[in-house]
Amino acid sequence: MLQNIIKNFKDESGLLSYKSKLLPYLFLIPSGIFLIVFTYYPIFRSFYFSLFDNNLWMPEPQYVGLNNFRILFNDPLFMRVIRNNLIYLIGTIPVIIGLSLFIAILINEKSRFREFYEASIFTPTLVPMAAAAMLWVFIYNPDIGILNRILRSLGISGRAWINSSRTALPSLMIVMIWKNLGYFVILFLAGLQNINFSLYESAKINGASWFQKHFYITLPLITPTLVFVIIVNIIESFRVFDIVHIMTQGGPANATNVFVYYIYQQTFRYWDLGIGNALTSILVIVLFITIILVMRSLKKRIQYG
Repeated sequence: MLQNIIKNFKDESGLLSYKSKLLPYLFLIPSGIFLIVFTYYPIFRSFYFSLFDNNLWMPEPQYVGLNNFRILFNDPLFMRVIRNNLIYLIGTIPVIIGLSLFIAILINEKSRFREFYEASIFTPTLVPMAAAAMLWVFIYNPDIGILNRILRSLGISGRAWINSSRTALPSLMIVMIWKNLGYFVILFLAGLQNINFSLYESAKINGASWFQKHFYITLPLITPTLVFVIIVNIIESFRVFDIVHIMTQGGPANATNVFVYYIYQQTFRYWDLGIGNALTSILVIVLFITIILVMRSLKKRIQYG
């Protein structure tokens, strides 16, 4: 009798254990369906359509294989777009990460007016992109812009900041750094809250300088947040569109033409759907490979707790 009770209990506990292991996967099913329908399926369809020569003036699409990709990689404008995007990526990511982490550390060390500093630095993030772009168009205006007025008052001649091929892209990079800085400051502040303050006190007792404390304590312990910030910045640098569309429309002379804006031009201005889908496929592949490389290179350096 006792053996039967023990056996039934084991069977029931095993069944409960199996159900408890299965339950999380059941909750993941709706998210999985959503990802398949709205993410993976469009990506595969985009690659499929990239194999066709397809525009509004053709009666029906014609299969051309990888010819659209060959056309792109032989196109000097596409090479210019890639160059612009790389300059944008290299020019914004280190500045955003360095500045946002530095500001987050300074705010984290302040006990008075901390909420005021956080709100002040986060305010540009809340400004709609269209409004922010128009604000900076006014600031960069060569005749009545605030920036040129300040320069002239100092005896320095003004420039046509977004109308010159030499300064247009750096000018947009400054706008995006200003716009996104507060968001990443808040992320780093959240990461800094998880660091035990006694570590800094011990380092101070042992004679560590301000720089040494943050280099040997803060950086290693904030690497999970740092990896996330790097990945988000890489994705955002390839997704930049609205600021370009509003301020420069890819000009002057394609000096600010970047990947997503080039996709927009080919797809919705020239209605070349084959080239547009080929560009989208290239973008997905580039982002996927880049993120995998970043995660693999930083994985061993991540410390939790």
